[in-house]
Amino acid sequence: MENNQKIVLVVGVSAILLVSIILMPYFLGLNSINDPEEYQLESIEYVRITVLVDNNPNGSLQSPWGLSMLVETENLTILFDSGPNPAALEENAEALGVDLSTCDLIVVSHEHLDHVDGLTHMTEIHDDLSLYTPYYGTSPMYWMDGFNVIEVEDTTEISSGIAIIGESWERALVINVKNFGLVILVGCSHPRVENMVSTAIDELNVNETYIVIGGFHLASSTYSRVLSTVESLFELGVQNIYPIHCSGDAIRSYLESDYPPNFGNASVGFQITIDGT
Repeated sequence: MENNQKIVLVVGVSAILLVSIILMPYFLGLNSINDPEEYQLESIEYVRITVLVDNNPNGSLQSPWGLSMLVETENLTILFDSGPNPAALEENAEALGVDLSTCDLIVVSHEHLDHVDGLTHMTEIHDDLSLYTPYYGTSPMYWMDGFNVIEVEDTTEISSGIAIIGESWERALVINVKNFGLVILVGCSHPRVENMVSTAIDELNVNETYIVIGGFHLASSTYSRVLSTVESLFELGVQNIYPIHCSGDAIRSYLESDYPPNFGNASVGFQITIDGT
């Protein structure tokens, strides 16, 4: 009888572990999109984006080479990337009246230092904050220390109306705003910004793209590459383009001169609210 009890106990523990593994994505709020043709990202009421770190200067705010944006919705407050050092993130947030302790989670676009080296500031003001990153397998990075790390391999819904899209080894954050469409945040767009936008549209099944904001990785590109990128974004239906960080001056100048209604002249400290109510 005692041996039978032990067997039952072991089987019971194994069953609990198996159920926990199966249900863990749901506990974390994850919903991998396995069949994009049958899926559509729901919409939320509003989003407010604040550029906390960007190398395009604005007044007395710190503007080192790097990127960080705060995303606020009715459901979540998200830090997208963290810039190149904790001081820039902390001081700019304070100057802009942003309370980073209200963040619910962090999304990292990719592992380059100008996007992750500000993360240590977040470990100082949070305990066990969830950190969504591209999939790095069994080789955790030093900047992951102090976080509850969730590696995202495929396009994944993390909350109603909010998803992380996978494109090569870089991720983008996407919010679907009611009456507007997709708001897409990119870090450096190493896989090309048009490819990341195309992936978001195809896998989230939302045809309207209201804004793309972030680094487009065009600072050292040819002028023809800049023109083809803009043309591709317009062909995909993007209405407003906000090139910052590594996008370079050429695309900003071109949009400002040739497409002023579609050009978002953003820099560190920039804030925009998209309200679909």
